Amino acid sequence: MNKVAVGLCVAGLAVAGCQDIDTYTPLIDPSVLPPERDMGADLDECRHFARQIDVQGQKILHITAGGALGGLLGALAGGIIGVPTWGGGLGAAYGASVSYASAQAAHINYQQRVIALCMRGRGYSVISP
Repeated sequence: MNKVAVGLCVAGLAVAGCQDIDTYTPLIDPSVLPPERDMGADLDECRHFARQIDVQGQKILHITAGGALGGLLGALAGGIIGVPTWGGGLGAAYGASVSYASAQAAHINYQQRVIALCMRGRGYSVISP
């Protein structure tokens, strides 16, 4: 069962780590390109702005809350079957990894919206962020 817990934690962290704004490009209407603009340079500058967003405090809060809640629920469930310590540890690890993945996805989503808004501000017709 411990291998399953480790596998779930690693999978959650791997999925969160696969997302990257360096490869993200918003969907832009090519028929409405602003004149004399370099889309590649504009996109690079907007990505640079998005990378400056610091949400480490929010990530730490998510991980801590997820680990605490997971640990509590795991201990309760483990207490029912007679192994509260094991259940608490498993719940805490699972809760923290899922919370980390969720916080990372929210951070990437926010950065993508910043890139889209930045491109709109430069005159591009962004269809979807």
